[in-house]
Amino acid sequence: MSHIDRPERSSTPARLPIESDRLSRDRTKHLSDLQFNFLDSVQEMNRSWFACAKCGTRLSSMFLGTMAVPRRVPETKDAHQRWFNDQMALVAQSGERLILLAEAMAGLLTRSLNRAGFEAASDAQDGNMPSHARRSEAA
Repeated sequence: MSHIDRPERSSTPARLPIESDRLSRDRTKHLSDLQFNFLDSVQEMNRSWFACAKCGTRLSSMFLGTMAVPRRVPETKDAHQRWFNDQMALVAQSGERLILLAEAMAGLLTRSLNRAGFEAASDAQDGNMPSHARRSEAA
């Protein structure tokens, strides 16, 4: 068998230029911050959902307590109407909270990606190409 000459591999890893190294650290920090803030938002959504579920359980319990006592039809209808109105108000509040949290998360993602050097597709002048890619292409 013949021996194939191969270049020897260096035992030290190749170093990135200082600017690339700093950019990598910055993006890593931004990604870490994004993950931290995202998890905080998810925890807030969970707390909100549990509070809503607890309130819904309390409303249902109160309604069942009201319905357990024998009543006339008009009183039963009024109790059911109050319960239904309270349930709908709870659903509306839950929807509001969900929308506010979703908007907050979207804003968080947008700010984090902009800080990390990415642009929204609508802001990019060359299609979906991020600004850092356009700069390197122009060079």
